[in-house]
Amino acid sequence: MNRNLKRRVLASLALITLFIVSACAHVAPYKEAVRFQESGQYYHAAKSALNSLKAKPDYDEARLLLKNIAESAFKQREQEAQNFIDKDNYPPAINILRELEKFAFNCNRHGVRIPAAQGLAQRIENVSNAGAEKWYITGEGQLRSRNYGEAIESYSKSLDLSSGYKDTREKIALCHRSMAEELLMAKKWRDAAQHFENAARFSKESMLDKKSAAQCYYTIGKKFFEKKRYRNAYAAFERCLALDPYYENAAQLKDTCLRKGMVRLVILPIENRTGAGIAGISVEDILYDSIISTVQGKCSPFLEIIDRQNLDMILQEQGMAKTDNLMDMNTIAKIGRLRGFQYILAGKITRLTGQETGPVTNYRRDSCQIPVYVEKKKKYYTKLEKVGESTATLRYKEVTKESGIVINGSLQIIDSSTGHFLFTRPFSAEKRDFAHYITDCKWSYPENAHIKDTDTLWRYMGNGDLQEKFLADQNCASISDLTMQAVEQLKDQFVEHILVQLDSVPSIPDPI
Repeated sequence: MNRNLKRRVLASLALITLFIVSACAHVAPYKEAVRFQESGQYYHAAKSALNSLKAKPDYDEARLLLKNIAESAFKQREQEAQNFIDKDNYPPAINILRELEKFAFNCNRHGVRIPAAQGLAQRIENVSNAGAEKWYITGEGQLRSRNYGEAIESYSKSLDLSSGYKDTREKIALCHRSMAEELLMAKKWRDAAQHFENAARFSKESMLDKKSAAQCYYTIGKKFFEKKRYRNAYAAFERCLALDPYYENAAQLKDTCLRKGMVRLVILPIENRTGAGIAGISVEDILYDSIISTVQGKCSPFLEIIDRQNLDMILQEQGMAKTDNLMDMNTIAKIGRLRGFQYILAGKITRLTGQETGPVTNYRRDSCQIPVYVEKKKKYYTKLEKVGESTATLRYKEVTKESGIVINGSLQIIDSSTGHFLFTRPFSAEKRDFAHYITDCKWSYPENAHIKDTDTLWRYMGNGDLQEKFLADQNCASISDLTMQAVEQLKDQFVEHILVQLDSVPSIPDPI
């Protein structure tokens, strides 16, 4: 049997098997339903009968079984819900009753009505209200005892069961408001603000609670402002204004924080001390421009970037050379102090090595032993008989390509007021790629080997590595592509360190 015929036979058998399985898909769940019925598990039996009818809607045996047990199944499952209700455990009871709603609907689709399911929707509502009432009463007792956290939990459970039950939302707001007022007495402004905000989410009079929360953030902002923690103060005033856009002088104080807390960073051009270029790419210029644009896109309003163009204008005002000809840190620091530049970032490339080799081509050959045959004529057909082995030879080209880039250097941020390094960090990026493949494969073998395709020859060769090279990707990234990838990698490192060092909000406790 040839290969194509074999595939068709197997496909036909698979289709026949699928048809048989599909045709009998209703039988297994029906038998399962019978077993459940015999053991008194009517609800499970009814569910299995429904599965049988889902597979074959006109299956009379399953419909008859469902008709005989549907009422008993409903009441059996309903009793489980009642057991939860008796224990004041309402959520699982409600889930069961909703499940029974769906069960009754599915039975009705197959012509089986369940009288006990009448009024089920009303019962679900009654059970929900009963549960909500229980948790509401519990919350009332906890509120009177000033256990506000526990009361919030109880009222929330009441809302989960009945979203509009009595004045539960207002009671939750009252609890949060009471907790906030206690926290104000302890001068825990931020915690108090959060509870006022929670109260605003539940109260109909939300503006009063929002204003109280805004007052807390305003107080935090004023205290940070007095301590010259301008970034922390700015964040507090910003939150205050989000809650109350017209709160006293919060907007003016926020602007003052921004002005006083502004950090000005001069980013000097990257110095390429190697003097080398790669594939016509000015690595230092691309890296510099990439750092500038990314930092400006990610930084907060507190970080102002002075780039090469703006610095050149300032230097010209001072009658000095452009940055291209000026790398004197002391001079730059002096100008920075005069013009209010707090920090200077400088970077240098000390190694820039790129290589691109290939394609290197080697002509090779490999061989393997393959069987050979002779034709033997029989009475009604001709048969091939193996008579020995011969050699099959593969001639091919082996090609190798390789490219790589290495960039090393260092980055410094200098405090212009002291001339000291805020931090210095070496950097390194390395990217490589290669391609190793074979092509132009040509097989030669004797005719009496009766080979029909090269797959057979590869099997006799038994060299998986060689065949993988025949199928391998022939593309190798260019040196210019790898250089751009390395620059991107360095840019990400630089930007992260700049933002962490100069643009992060200090994590400090709220002032009292």
